[in-house]
Amino acid sequence: LRKELNILLTRISQDSPALYLTVVGAAKEFDDAKLAKLAPIAGNIEWLNLANSKVTNDGLKHLQGMKNLTRLHLENTGITDAGVAHLSGLQRLRYLNL
Repeated sequence: LRKELNILLTRISQDSPALYLTVVGAAKEFDDAKLAKLAPIAGNIEWLNLANSKVTNDGLKHLQGMKNLTRLHLENTGITDAGVAHLSGLQRLRYLNL
């Protein structure tokens, strides 16, 4: 998955399955279709950086499976209020950068 999507994926701590995922190296190519491919690991992602990516309002529906997400970076994207509505089910989300 790392190579296919050109993402950086690391564990937040050694003793936890929690993941930090950033698309910083592939932001210009990272879009809704690639975001959908994260579904198999969605429950483990706690920190997600989609800054500068091509993810759209509609693409944020793919975050609904990320029930453990606590930090989300969406700065410098085309996300609007319509996209933020998809985040309402993320009960653990504590940090959002738009």
